[in-house]
Amino acid sequence: MIQKSRIAGLLATLALLLGVAAVGWFRHRERAQHTEAALPSKSAEAPVSSLADQQLRIAERKVKILPNDPGPYVELATAYMHKARETGDGAYYGRAEAACKKALELDPHHYGAVRLVSWVYCGQHRFREALTAANKALEVDPGDPWNYGTLGDALVELGEYQQAVEAYQKMVDLRPDVNAYTRVAHIRELYGDPQGAIEIMGMAVRAASSRDREHSAWCRVQLGHLLFNSGRLADAQGQYQAALQIFPEYHFALAGMGKVRAAQEKFNEAIQFYQKSIDVLPTHESVAALVDLFTYLKRPEEAAKQFELLETVERINRASGVLPESSTALFYADHDRRLDEALRIARQQANQRRDIRTLDTLAWVLFKNGHHEEALAASTRAMRLGTKDALMSYHHGMIQAKLGRDQEATAALQQALNTNPYFNLRHSEQARAALQAASHGVDLASIASTLVQQPNRP
Repeated sequence: MIQKSRIAGLLATLALLLGVAAVGWFRHRERAQHTEAALPSKSAEAPVSSLADQQLRIAERKVKILPNDPGPYVELATAYMHKARETGDGAYYGRAEAACKKALELDPHHYGAVRLVSWVYCGQHRFREALTAANKALEVDPGDPWNYGTLGDALVELGEYQQAVEAYQKMVDLRPDVNAYTRVAHIRELYGDPQGAIEIMGMAVRAASSRDREHSAWCRVQLGHLLFNSGRLADAQGQYQAALQIFPEYHFALAGMGKVRAAQEKFNEAIQFYQKSIDVLPTHESVAALVDLFTYLKRPEEAAKQFELLETVERINRASGVLPESSTALFYADHDRRLDEALRIARQQANQRRDIRTLDTLAWVLFKNGHHEEALAASTRAMRLGTKDALMSYHHGMIQAKLGRDQEATAALQQALNTNPYFNLRHSEQARAALQAASHGVDLASIASTLVQQPNRP
């Protein structure tokens, strides 16, 4: 087992390597985006044809011409994976898996197919299988940086962070490019260095190919998320707007703008951005965010309609072979719905993987189900990397409060607001109210109790 000092050294090396690589790769700083984004409207420009669309058309033609050649099926699988990222449609993962299987039927040793399998499994949330597939690809070619990327992705999702850092380090050593930068940014965020994550994601933005407009926009959105999570609304807004200029009606960027507008209390605009994102593609994140917003605004009928849509999205994802994530359990817990089902999902996920997001969800679901000591144990494990995540800190604080540990609760709730005062409309208000009450000597346990006395709606 690698010691914490070793991990710190690896992370420092990653930052150094990336800094050196950046000198050779980039000579111009990106210009900040300060223009105000227009609200989405029916007359907005239609989405541009993406590089993935072009790749898909070419691959489909090749498959028709060469049906017994595994190569075109690998190209088809790759295009499907790019479409899955672009659209958030889980059905593309199943199509990519089928294309890979066909390629391997034609040639069981075709390396192009072997190296793609781990990526496909990660998309389907089959992380143990992804880990096995990545190691298999590494046995064939240990010098391919791609394999270390997919290996690291599976390890991150399983909570094996020390090994993930080593895998990403090898990826950087072999090829410091946009694919490496995005992964290193994520690992630095997990290890409690949001500023380092922002800087490295900025490198990814500059490294992204202008030819692949969707991927370029995706990198901007990821940078926007990091900035939002640090409470930098104006900077986050600039990145989401830039993404929309690169790839019009990009649903991830529209949802990001909805998040910013909600934090700015421009609720009508937030609703429009979220609805526009859902019109393009109803993802779990966008629909859940709109449920949250309507709930906060005390518009239950509209929230109920979006909840029905969310249930449909989840059924479609399952039918497409995408396994349920802990985000579903977290949503149920936040809205005091189906708490038994939420606990079943959270426990199942935690049995399969030990990443901090899954453990944080388990902690919150346990808290909502009245298992407070067990919730604290799960939350403590979720905080083990020192991640500066406002929602995780809020959960930790409320669990501590329920157990009468006011000093620890106050510190965690203050940390949540210091990290990002806009992290969640309802929860940020609850954190501020709890801190205000604590300053007047009110028992925090009584405040935390109000969060678990809601009716368990079906």
